[in-house]
Amino acid sequence: MEDNNRSRHDVELVSDGSTAAIQIHDLIRALYRHRWAMVGVFLAVVTVATAYVMTSPPIYEARTQLMIEPDNPKLAAFDEGARGERDLTPYYQTQYAILKSRTLARRTIDELKLWHDPEFSSDPTTQSASEDLTSRTINAFLGRLSISYKVNSRLVEIVFEARDPKLASTVANTMAKIYATQNVELRVNPFVETADLFDVRLEEQRRRVEESELALQQYLEKHDVATVDTRQSIVSQRLTAVTAALTEATAERMRRQIRHEQLEAIKGNAPALEATPLIVGSTVVQTLKSELAAMQLKLAELSQRYGELHPEVVRMQT
Repeated sequence: MEDNNRSRHDVELVSDGSTAAIQIHDLIRALYRHRWAMVGVFLAVVTVATAYVMTSPPIYEARTQLMIEPDNPKLAAFDEGARGERDLTPYYQTQYAILKSRTLARRTIDELKLWHDPEFSSDPTTQSASEDLTSRTINAFLGRLSISYKVNSRLVEIVFEARDPKLASTVANTMAKIYATQNVELRVNPFVETADLFDVRLEEQRRRVEESELALQQYLEKHDVATVDTRQSIVSQRLTAVTAALTEATAERMRRQIRHEQLEAIKGNAPALEATPLIVGSTVVQTLKSELAAMQLKLAELSQRYGELHPEVVRMQT
């Protein structure tokens, strides 16, 4: 009984092995029979792929890196534990969204004037009858942009693809610059707005103070009220005037004293008296001296003509 079962089992194994061998043999025969067709298909695929690669313009890729710093420097360290990482996650997700946003893309396109650049305006993958030029260009721009970040770091990489290598590099660098500028503006604008508000309020308070001072001055003038400052100013002015008058009087007294002492020293010395500044500068004295010289000249002429005993000569001498 056992021998019969073993024999039946061996027959089944042999039968299964023969069937598998037949199927593999048939497959090999079929492949061999259609070998030229398969070679033709392979060559066609390779030819089409090669032609596509050869005829398609090359795509260049430009990369630039940014370091994203949170507003709070204490949150910038990733080694502060899981709590710090959880706190930073929304901030970094927001920054990634800004880098991929249409707003930043539009500002970059505006900066580089790419609205009619063939790289974007004629892209067939984004061109649609329902899309206007703005949407079409922005879509084409974003289609060539990718943002990646390095794990456990604050570095973000901007990658941009273009057929023109110079354009790819310019777009990546310009986008990084605009993002940095925009980030600074977002941080500074609240302070600028607060400062502007303070300036407005300060100007308003200054205007009110000026109006109050003007009203007070008008009231004092209307009611003839002298304030302490006004009185002090008047007293100060009077004191200054008296001091100036006293100084001038003292100087004049000293000048007169000096002249008197000089005259006393040369009293009786006629030539010295005539040489003093007081005599030289006196108009009256100089006039009298001129008249005396004229009379002496006339006396000399009369004496020479009529003699010293002539009545006119005697009168002039006396």
